[in-house]
Amino acid sequence: MKKDIKLMISIIKAAPQMKQKIISSVLFLFLGILCEIFTVSFNIAGGLIIIDAAIIYYQCTMLVCGSNLVQSSATAKKLQTTYPFFIQIPAYFIIFMILSLYRAYLSGKPMGDIPQPQNYAIQCEHILLISLLFFATMIVEIIIQKFFVLGFIALLCTALPLILYANSNALLSNYFYSITLTNAIITGIFIIIAGSLLSVLTANLLYKHPMSAYVMKANNKV
Repeated sequence: MKKDIKLMISIIKAAPQMKQKIISSVLFLFLGILCEIFTVSFNIAGGLIIIDAAIIYYQCTMLVCGSNLVQSSATAKKLQTTYPFFIQIPAYFIIFMILSLYRAYLSGKPMGDIPQPQNYAIQCEHILLISLLFFATMIVEIIIQKFFVLGFIALLCTALPLILYANSNALLSNYFYSITLTNAIITGIFIIIAGSLLSVLTANLLYKHPMSAYVMKANNKV
């Protein structure tokens, strides 16, 4: 395992424009946190921005995969189906826990004219919405690398409705009045676990399919 992780880090370091991507990742993380803090409580767009801090590792790996040398090596399959998930999946869990704890903090804060029980229920709902957003992104980002247009449409069809709904300050069901923050977080963790397993499965299923021509073109530019 240690050998695989060291090899993965070495491969990621070899990605084109790696320093710029790390800087971009940090900026996205910072902007996402600011968005979460300063857009009041009913906005999960910050979570979508923060996701870019986790996606960067998969993107860097795919950039390296564009090399003919890598494609002909014995580690080619692991580069797309194993290595990037060693870092990316823990990153998703860490980000989710940070956002969930922040939502738990907001659940006890007064939110204008919104009654306290409703605010608590909305925060529980948003924790689940964030986990669903992560679930969708984990899988869609892999599809984008193989079928760019299809993956981009899938991203719009999954992420955009979640963000718009969250910003409506509505409750999908009265069920959220009956659950606790602990239950919401635990459920969110299981959703992310399911997304992690499906993302690895998707990567393995699509491994033999060539990378999107658009993605390859972008790779060649860098």
